[in-house]
Amino acid sequence: MSMRELAARLGGHASNATGIADRLAARGLVKRHEDADDRRVKRVGLTTEGVEPKTDLREAQRQAARLLGSIELD
Repeated sequence: MSMRELAARLGGHASNATGIADRLAARGLVKRHEDADDRRVKRVGLTTEGVEPKTDLREAQRQAARLLGSIELD
């Protein structure tokens, strides 16, 4: 996905998405590269090393949603 799309999905500013992508890239979880059609566009993609943490995060989100869904409001 493009860095602009990442920022939109995170609900923040492009500069914040760049910082997040930089930190993830430093850990080897994502790789940044130029768009094949437009060199001005930077893309970020998951690396092989990033697959397991993504899966773990998704499962944690599902568990949290189930837990919160079971709590009744007064």
